[in-house]
Amino acid sequence: MSLYVLGDTVGQDIARLDAAKQFTATLLDVRTEASSTRGVLVLRNTSGELEQPIRTDRGDSEAGRAMIERARALMATGCVPPQ
Repeated sequence: MSLYVLGDTVGQDIARLDAAKQFTATLLDVRTEASSTRGVLVLRNTSGELEQPIRTDRGDSEAGRAMIERARALMATGCVPPQ
């Protein structure tokens, strides 16, 4: 991998983070898309409205698998109130 490609990837990640919005929400459900293996997180914001589902990285990648497992662990430990 060349340094240019690595630098370009890092630049894209930073731009994506800068454009992201931060909000408080309750995690209602964690699903896995059969077609892509991505995790789909269902959230409700503090106003009681459902947010657009958030899709993780692919579950067959290390980052995606970690995000899905973390969300499921939050649901399993009771850190997330039941629906």
